[in-house]
Amino acid sequence: MYVMNTNLGGPMRYIREALKIFLPKNDGVIINISSVNGTRPFCGATYTSTKGALNTLTKNVAMRLIDTNIRCNAVAPGSTVTPAHLANKAGEQPGGAEMLKHSGHFVYFPGPECDPMDQAYACLYLASKMGKAVRGQVIQVCNGAFL
Repeated sequence: MYVMNTNLGGPMRYIREALKIFLPKNDGVIINISSVNGTRPFCGATYTSTKGALNTLTKNVAMRLIDTNIRCNAVAPGSTVTPAHLANKAGEQPGGAEMLKHSGHFVYFPGPECDPMDQAYACLYLASKMGKAVRGQVIQVCNGAFL
């Protein structure tokens, strides 16, 4: 329940509160942080199902806001060099060693892992006027590893 509450319940509550501010102004941007595992579920069942649900929530909110100036999108990071990612690669995360055995069958990873700034740049694009026509999209930032 902790993972469900964090990965799905948190964004649902955040969106509800943000819309209290955005709707009266008819302006705002919502960016959810999903994962490539929302569509390529090779990690744990709870984690991947929450990220898949977050992708659907993103699209549903965008559809409901289509006649407003409020945009809702998501960024779906792939392998990004963070302490959690490095621990997972080393098989140190709970269940990580088992998942590493399976992930090679489902992931093509020819290039370098992403840097956290790569995810930040995608968010900056979505939050800026450059992304003004982007609605309901889940943008993967993964160096092509999850095509």
